[in-house]
Amino acid sequence: MSKSSVLNTYNFVSTFNLPRTIDSEHYQLIIRQQPKQARLCNSKERGYREDAQNFLQSPYYFMCANLVYPGDDNENITNSSKYLAGTVVSSLHKLKDIDNTDGGFFVFGDISVRIEGRYRLRFSLFEIIREEVIHVQSILSDVFTVYSPKTFPGMSESTFLSRSFSDQGVRIRIRKEHRIQMKRPQSSRHSDIADCEDDIVNNDNNE
Repeated sequence: MSKSSVLNTYNFVSTFNLPRTIDSEHYQLIIRQQPKQARLCNSKERGYREDAQNFLQSPYYFMCANLVYPGDDNENITNSSKYLAGTVVSSLHKLKDIDNTDGGFFVFGDISVRIEGRYRLRFSLFEIIREEVIHVQSILSDVFTVYSPKTFPGMSESTFLSRSFSDQGVRIRIRKEHRIQMKRPQSSRHSDIADCEDDIVNNDNNE
């Protein structure tokens, strides 16, 4: 989870109290990338029935992310703006999957948690039908830990799926693999400059 650029002020009602007028058996939600760990952000930080193709491009579907405690999966954490920051609502994206097939994805590339602890994310799918917003289905993520800045073990390298979505125009912060730079003996200023130029060329070819 990256730092958020916007702090959300949304409050969502519990999805368990919403009427269901849609047969959810026709829908299947799959979490393709599970949250693993997160560094908390504070208020001072910038957190950063029809043809299937019609569903992939429908503007009437959107998904909301809410935080829940691992032992209380049936209820969202109240006062969501106190806990969550960033983009907590996603529209439907038609994107190429890693096997080059078309898919419908909801992307949460900029979502942060502001309080330490262990949590799960509930992703709830909604459909806009005329003047109503209908809850379709929900799915829970795995449990993940939010660390303080001092204990946070560090960000992982971006996955191939994230890189693929970024290449297709989705705004996702891509993290490159950490490179360990070896110290060289300073024989001459000229040789140091030549080595740096070689490194730049090699890095450009590898990325």
